[in-house]
Amino acid sequence: MNSELKLEEHRRFHRAPEKEQLKTVSCTVCGSTAVKPHWRGADFHYKLCNSCGMVYQNPQPEFKDLEERYDETYFDYEIENEENFFNLMRLGLRDIRFERIENGFPQSPLMMDIGCATGRLLAHFKDRGYRTQGVEICEESAQYGIDKRGLDIFVGPLEKSDFEPASFDFIHSSHVIEHVPDPALMVQKIHEYLKPGGVA
Repeated sequence: MNSELKLEEHRRFHRAPEKEQLKTVSCTVCGSTAVKPHWRGADFHYKLCNSCGMVYQNPQPEFKDLEERYDETYFDYEIENEENFFNLMRLGLRDIRFERIENGFPQSPLMMDIGCATGRLLAHFKDRGYRTQGVEICEESAQYGIDKRGLDIFVGPLEKSDFEPASFDFIHSSHVIEHVPDPALMVQKIHEYLKPGGVA
């Protein structure tokens, strides 16, 4: 099931509309521009960094164009696969023995879910006594979580958010980092928002 979901996600997100502007980027891990071809699709290319071995899409769409891919069609995809993704996230948490980790949290811990989609996981944690905050770039998905589930969801990329530093006990993301043009910046923001001793 997971591989089928990822394949469909890949098909949807690596179709580059003709109007998108592409830019050549350096390696987001080490900053090197020395690369060699690794994998080529119909309208996208992956390069292998000669310095650190990172494989990444290059060139990439400008972020303003990339944002437009998260539209009503993407919302339909998220609704259709909501329970599948929820079950995968619960399995992931079980794999890291999250029940042991959360024993160290304070009462009513504050959690963030980055790429929270329709808020299915957030609602689950809210029902368990967590205070919750979502981050979601797809406006339709975020609005669904706000309207149908009464959740607090920031609409936009994490990099544009402005939460209180060192305030979250637990920050979660799943099926997200492969969508992010600058993973290092994402990790930096997570570190900024996480309490000392918090868990991401």
